[in-house]
Amino acid sequence: MVTGALLTMSYVPFDVDHYERQEELSDLERTILSNRRYRSDWAYLQSSVPRLVIPLIDLVAHAGVSDRLAVSSVSVILWHVSRTDIPYWSWSEMQWLALLDTQAGSRPYLAAVAYHMGGFRTPKRITKFRQSAIYASFIFGHKIFKDELTRLSTVLKSLGYTARHLEKFLSGVLAALMLENGDPRLETFTEVLLIKGQGHRSVGIARLVGKVSHGLAALGILDKPLRKRGYADWREKSIEGIDPVWVSWCRRWRDTSTLRPRTRESNYSFMLRTGIWLTREQPWVSSPVDWNTSTCAAVIAAIDRMTVGEWALESALGTKLKGLGQPIAPNSKRAFLHALRRFFIDFELWGWGRLKFSPRHHLATPRTVAFNSGINPRVIDDSSWLKLIWASLNLERKDLLSETHYPLAMVQAASVVWTHTGLRSNEIMRLSVGCAHAQ
Repeated sequence: MVTGALLTMSYVPFDVDHYERQEELSDLERTILSNRRYRSDWAYLQSSVPRLVIPLIDLVAHAGVSDRLAVSSVSVILWHVSRTDIPYWSWSEMQWLALLDTQAGSRPYLAAVAYHMGGFRTPKRITKFRQSAIYASFIFGHKIFKDELTRLSTVLKSLGYTARHLEKFLSGVLAALMLENGDPRLETFTEVLLIKGQGHRSVGIARLVGKVSHGLAALGILDKPLRKRGYADWREKSIEGIDPVWVSWCRRWRDTSTLRPRTRESNYSFMLRTGIWLTREQPWVSSPVDWNTSTCAAVIAAIDRMTVGEWALESALGTKLKGLGQPIAPNSKRAFLHALRRFFIDFELWGWGRLKFSPRHHLATPRTVAFNSGINPRVIDDSSWLKLIWASLNLERKDLLSETHYPLAMVQAASVVWTHTGLRSNEIMRLSVGCAHAQ
């Protein structure tokens, strides 16, 4: 594997200082760019208007964009230069955004031009900004992005993170940090950058910053990983396609429930997704009091046949879903029905109305679903498990990464119990005082 020092030395940032960048167009440039046929003739453009075209062609090689997309993208930029009568390196942020929000050309390549030649350093402001890994690859170059991703992924795997988890999430969070940093090299990442990354608008990326910090600490770039944060906030979910009356009851339940924030928000999502089904299949049902036993039977059947992404909220449509279109897992079905039962039980318990059915009976989890639900344990390599046992026996206060501190003795005891008994968290919580005996 290439070492970090060699990667840092081999990476050459795109240098814009050696290009001629006058603020006004010449009469010859105006004449040539006004002709549509010339705007796609690279050979002619390089000889006639080199200062406008050569930086764009160099960025094509830097970004690794295909010739097909490159021709159309360069043509779009030159057309906008002709229309605005301003060289692209003198455009304002609003002019760049207007171009980047159109359908023309390759948006990541256009963002790379804006980043290097136009000083537009906030690509996340683009309306249709998706997949930050693609933008980081185009802006900094595919090779450096792939090399740094491989370095970080390799060290995180050695720390025990699964390859499947890293492949799904790591590229996005690393790209977001690179764009925020303005430099793709891991050696330039700082604790201040990562703390700022924890405030990212995407909660998923914010949570994964901590994992990146573990990798950087293992590489010797950081002195220690970041302390774990408690994410009390939650991105507001969309309500498109849901009856407003149903939404109001869902929100009232969320604002009243005393469940833990994560559980409360998860249940709230289940109920909103049920609202999507109601709008499609039973639009006459808008309130909990409208439900009857037939509605319960219909929703149980629908959940039993549901596929991944079928009742997705608008706010979740950009999320990459594993197994899209495949039947949802039995555990997901059970969680969905449990959330509905909780909602209806609380509705009646809190005196909000009288139901026409019994939630515990008519929304009970079918036996076939309950039978197929359960824990799917993952086999842990013996060497990794021995490391966990050693760590549990030698746990010290400096090892605690959470800002919420339990007594150190309690954490030490729970760690030893877990590594020596293999009990799940709920089983450990049920252990009685005095159950442990010295051997």
